[in-house]
Amino acid sequence: MSAVTSLRHSLLERLGPGALASPKPTARLRWSLVPAGLPLGHLVLLQGPGRTQAVAQLLSEHPTQSAVWVEDHLSAYPPGLAQQGVELERLLFVESGNQWPWVLAQLLRSQVFKVIVAASILKGPEVEAGLRRLQLGAERSQALILLLAKPEGPAWAIRSRLQCQMSDQCLVVREAKQPQANQATGAEGP
Repeated sequence: MSAVTSLRHSLLERLGPGALASPKPTARLRWSLVPAGLPLGHLVLLQGPGRTQAVAQLLSEHPTQSAVWVEDHLSAYPPGLAQQGVELERLLFVESGNQWPWVLAQLLRSQVFKVIVAASILKGPEVEAGLRRLQLGAERSQALILLLAKPEGPAWAIRSRLQCQMSDQCLVVREAKQPQANQATGAEGP
């Protein structure tokens, strides 16, 4: 007897079947911190002490977009996000335990969420393959995956890296340098 897993949440029930993403190859999510916006269908690594504030600002600027926050052990503080203008009714929090990569894959397959915040560290021997699967899933579902923790291992599938810092009570986001790849192993340098 096999168990069927279903994701039930009032947010998903309100969205209904019409919430499925329709692929648009050049779609971008506008964001005041990055004038060109963030391309849907990509992995973006947010680095630095302002990364949670950056996510909160992006979500608050898109109050009608459904988003999901995934962590192996939930550490996000929803009231803090609400104070920064995030509509919690449009944000699903998922604590995945050790099934973190599988949960991300299922969320991408559902095509319900345009923004997926992956707040746990990808680690282990499958990091490179896991990131590539996430990138392919993001492309298929036209979702933006925001990684809040640098993966342990080669991360060539990450399309862009943004450095998020607070400066004079203001959040500053700039493009971070891409790490040098080690030619012999394909691994990233320091």
